[in-house]
Amino acid sequence: MSPWGTSPNYISDVLSPKIEEVFAEGPIRIKGDNKPPKLLKEVEPVYPEAAIKSGIEGVVILGAKTDKDGNVVDAKILRSVPALDQAAIAAVRQWKYEPMIINGKPTPVVFTVTVSFQLR
Repeated sequence: MSPWGTSPNYISDVLSPKIEEVFAEGPIRIKGDNKPPKLLKEVEPVYPEAAIKSGIEGVVILGAKTDKDGNVVDAKILRSVPALDQAAIAAVRQWKYEPMIINGKPTPVVFTVTVSFQLR
């Protein structure tokens, strides 16, 4: 798996209850023993030139919200690396997941993903 993959962390473990409630309004929250949907299309982030020049590396953790078709429709920073946040959001918003089927219907969901930035 590439360093851009999903994390086993769950959104409810990271966000405060009030922020989590607002962000997850509508979709089902993936937490506990439930697994996030399968990633079908991953777009690697563009490493910001300023971050490269400054030697900045790190992991950005995002809350991702998908629609019933598995498209990421929103992303929220849960753990920030300020110089890398926008690149992480831009990449994750292009990711595509297998639709989450709950009670026989495709359902919007919210879960966490991690985006790692490492200089090579």
